[in-house]
Amino acid sequence: MRVAAALSENFAVKAFTDSIKRTFPQAALAVFNDIGEAFDYCRVCETDIDFVDVSLCNAEVEKTSRRFKELNPKTDIIFVTGMNGDDIACSPGEWLLSPILGGEQKEPEPQNETRHEILLYVQCFGNFDVFKTDRTRLNFKRKKSKELFAYLVYRRGAACSNAEIAGILFDDDDYSLKRQQYLQKIISFMIETLAEVSADDVIIRNRGNISVDINRIQCDYYRFIENDSNAQRAWSGEFMTQYSWAESTAGYISGAYEKNS
Repeated sequence: MRVAAALSENFAVKAFTDSIKRTFPQAALAVFNDIGEAFDYCRVCETDIDFVDVSLCNAEVEKTSRRFKELNPKTDIIFVTGMNGDDIACSPGEWLLSPILGGEQKEPEPQNETRHEILLYVQCFGNFDVFKTDRTRLNFKRKKSKELFAYLVYRRGAACSNAEIAGILFDDDDYSLKRQQYLQKIISFMIETLAEVSADDVIIRNRGNISVDINRIQCDYYRFIENDSNAQRAWSGEFMTQYSWAESTAGYISGAYEKNS
């Protein structure tokens, strides 16, 4: 579970984040005092809950809520305020009246986390590669099917449309019937490769969208985001070097690495 909190410097940050940690003891928590940094984080990290201090929204609560939902449609947004929620004209998401600022606290219900069997080990630092549970390399039948899987890992469980995937794999605007048929072959090759090692359950398909089940893979990139010390030490400055569409993320990770060093 991943939680982000955007809190102003005037907010009692430590007391509030301690409350979050007590409620969600297993969650990976990222805290920001700038709403832009929170947006940047959510752009590459799929969060389950976003706590947002209303004072950071510049009276544009609805716009802020919409922005978080655009970055991650599945996230729950909880606005934190010392005011009565009824005083706000527009209040998307839930309101949490912080006891630190006055008012009664309404904490989200703790969620039971289910352990999932790891089906694959994925390496994103340096060259992208995939390994079976016995740590031997998984060989994809087609380069494009491996790149497809790499992109799904990169998107961290977000549902990707066929049109989006075609634009990434072929780097053009051609989405003709012939191109769509070819893409279906690439998807089939990818799933066949995964099925050969009983790992096809890592793929989720739903109404023309496809994604990976992030609970079924262990990945250095994911662990880095969760502040795993071993993953952070393993960062070499390179990220999925085979694929140009991943270049911007290398810069983000390097910035996070320097900030935490």
